[in-house]
Amino acid sequence: MLPVLVLQHSPDVEPGFFGEYLTENGIPWVLVRIDQGQAPPPSMQPFSGLGLMGGEMSVNDPLDWIEPVCQLVRQADSTAKPVIGHCLGGQLMAKAFGATVRQHVRKELGWGQLQVSDPRLGNDWLGLEHGSIPAFQWHGDTFGWPQNAQPLLTGRYCEHQAFVIEKQGQVAHLGMQCHVEMTSDLVERWVAKGGEDICHALAHDPVAVQSAEEILNNLQSRCANMRIHTRRLYDRWVKGLSADPV
Repeated sequence: MLPVLVLQHSPDVEPGFFGEYLTENGIPWVLVRIDQGQAPPPSMQPFSGLGLMGGEMSVNDPLDWIEPVCQLVRQADSTAKPVIGHCLGGQLMAKAFGATVRQHVRKELGWGQLQVSDPRLGNDWLGLEHGSIPAFQWHGDTFGWPQNAQPLLTGRYCEHQAFVIEKQGQVAHLGMQCHVEMTSDLVERWVAKGGEDICHALAHDPVAVQSAEEILNNLQSRCANMRIHTRRLYDRWVKGLSADPV
């Protein structure tokens, strides 16, 4: 199988469980560190799929790598190679497919529940026709639904949380506003580094923000519970990876 291309945009926003999952399942992957000055590859031809991680920047910032990444998303789409985006990654997908990405009315920091919004997709991607799943949030922007996208998950404080774009066969793109890839180590590092952001958000608009203590409470069990659902999402996404070099 050709490797999955994974793009990391920020030093502390690592592939996390996404990388662990690929390795555990014998799926080769290549990490490109945009945050360290590495350029996005010019073509998706050497890769079977594209994974986009998060980052503290906005897709509307004047950064020289944003448009090349969007071009990779569109190229993957045109060649029926699946794309998956986590938070900023989901926003990059939305932008690449022509949807608007804008600042949300409030920041969303911490743990929450997301609702399955489509029974067929919920069953296909999560084994759930109804109900909710836990997810971790750390964002201030939100995306619109791209053309041909079908909502998979919605949230109470930020409605647009995950969309699916179905292609041919088992190939499908998954764009997410939430962070389902988190490990306990990543959460601890984000809370330690983002303490001022948490305090500022709590002081100005605490509706969708948890304190550091709340975020870290029962962290191991929360991550383990989320991982059950994350694994199902990844199980479905990797069905679109082709074993045939093209």
